[in-house]
Amino acid sequence: MKVALLGGSFNPIHYAHLALAQAALEIVDKVEFLPAKAPWQKPTMSTTPQQRLDMIKLAIADEPRFAINTCELERAGKTYTIDTLRDLCSANDAPEYYWIMGLDQLKNFKSWYNWQEILSYVKLLIASRQETLTHRIIEHILGSEYAHLCTILPFSLLPISSTDIRERIKNDASIAQLLPASVEHYIYQHHLYKT
Repeated sequence: MKVALLGGSFNPIHYAHLALAQAALEIVDKVEFLPAKAPWQKPTMSTTPQQRLDMIKLAIADEPRFAINTCELERAGKTYTIDTLRDLCSANDAPEYYWIMGLDQLKNFKSWYNWQEILSYVKLLIASRQETLTHRIIEHILGSEYAHLCTILPFSLLPISSTDIRERIKNDASIAQLLPASVEHYIYQHHLYKT
């Protein structure tokens, strides 16, 4: 089985996350959303891990090939991708894992902790418009010895961000059409992102 991992803070999850996961299903059998507990590259979050987990559950409820992997939420301390992959891939029946990322993340990938070891556990699914990314560019970024571990995932990024959604809520602007109605309802029910 081929499983793609989509990591992130999902603070909150929105339609761009879901569209990216849906595109990955053209290549893999299943997508697991991997919410981070304390991403080392991000500031402290105003929501709890449980609230973010609840929102992901609501957002993916209608797609049986989507699942949630909570291993990072269960780990103490800061979240490093390599620790997650060591845990997941140590199982005897571990599937073939892919890691979904965008071109911006790929350009920054060599700053990830133990990035070369990461590529011993997963292949990369790099979401990008096809005219923007080529294998020659991937070779330039990662080196020819790693480029073969990357697959380009044709995808036009939606102009939606969690940061923008949080700002809209803080300023009493509409967030309709940016995320599922069930997630929007949860946010307002729990008074999230107001301060």
